[in-house]
Amino acid sequence: MTASAFLPFVRSLRDAVREAGLISAPDTVSRTPEIRPDRTDVLLFSPHPDDEALVGGLPLRLAREAGLNVVNVAVTLGSRVEERAVRLLEAERSCALLGFGLMLPCPEGFNAVHPATRTASADLWSGMVRQVREVLRERQPECIFLPHAGDWHSTHVGTHWLVEDALHAMAIAGEPFSGLIFETEYWSTNPAPNLMVESSLEDTALLVAAAARHASQVGRNPYHLRLPALMLDTVRRGGELISGQYATAPGMDFATLYRVSRWKNNALHAIPGRQNLRAADRLTRSLAGMVAG
Repeated sequence: MTASAFLPFVRSLRDAVREAGLISAPDTVSRTPEIRPDRTDVLLFSPHPDDEALVGGLPLRLAREAGLNVVNVAVTLGSRVEERAVRLLEAERSCALLGFGLMLPCPEGFNAVHPATRTASADLWSGMVRQVREVLRERQPECIFLPHAGDWHSTHVGTHWLVEDALHAMAIAGEPFSGLIFETEYWSTNPAPNLMVESSLEDTALLVAAAARHASQVGRNPYHLRLPALMLDTVRRGGELISGQYATAPGMDFATLYRVSRWKNNALHAIPGRQNLRAADRLTRSLAGMVAG
């Protein structure tokens, strides 16, 4: 078999991405779901506006299938002050499409959420930790999503430590968090995932559409068009990372990997075992708890 046999396949992928690049996101502003004061089941800590779509496979299913109230916490509105109003509007549009609530930890989001700030600017960092701790105390979520500690981008890594430091502060104050932690990946792969979650064609398209709402960003780098390819490749990686070396690849098309842990004794403890959650496994509130161990 020669390479030319696969040329139509490769060309079709290229052409599909180019054709999708001609799709225009609507300018209409959907109404962001209100944050219900009586219940916040899931807090999704997004380092930047758009991360809620890029890692949102499981939060989307928890909201749509299990009826959980998912709230996206926009930790920052990006590093460029002049773009923040636009980026907030884009986050509102994305969350409205996904059915997520949206909140900021402070009026304009945090600045300098970086590991360097944690080590060199103790007062600034402790102030941000205090505000995240207040968010956790007020919302009392059952689940938290945050980037894993090695997710390369400084704001992603900083967001991980910001939330983890807030959890430590709560434990020290005698008000420990007792729920589940889902560590996400985007810029760098998670070395030890234990859950692969399939997204249906419809859910994958919805995540792409939500990412496309961040027009100020995808205009310079159309990463929303590569999101399905990323989720396709996740099935390759997850097929062995979750099922074991040399295992037969699961019959999934698009998926996202997570590391699920419980917060106990002031530390993360990974849920034992590794699981594949297929699109046909319809989530209910009880199934959501069972999947998490």
